[in-house]
This record gives sequence, structure tokens and C-alpha cells, in this order.
Amino acid sequence: SSGGSVVQALSTPTIATSHCLRTDMGLILLEALGALVLLLFIVWWTMFSGRRGGERPDAEPKDEPRE
Repeated sequence: SSGGSVVQALSTPTIATSHCLRTDMGLILLEALGALVLLLFIVWWTMFSGRRGGERPDAEPKDEPRE
């Protein structure tokens, strides 16, 4: 037949999972976790590292609107 098609054997595509790939992915996840912890620490530090007695009171009380 002159159809031009080539018959090939059936095979299932597989991706080889090597130990090196698992180690690299683990390091990436560990680094991402470390970055998240650092971000949360920075946010916590900026929220709660203010004055010891809290916010200082205003020097002059705000005027209430008169009716």
C-alpha cells in the first residue's frame, strides 16, 4: 500500500521519577516554606513591635461635631 503511514508499537508514556528529582523538589518546597515563615515573622514583627504602652494619646482631644 502506498498510504505513507508507518505502523508503530503501542506504548504508554511514562515519566521516570529519579531520586534526584525528588530531592530537588523537596529543597524547593523547603525554601518556599522558609520564605513563608520569614514573611509571617516580618508581618508579626511590624504589627506588635510598637510602643510598650500602646499608642500614645492625642495632645488635643478631637472636637465633636456640634448640632
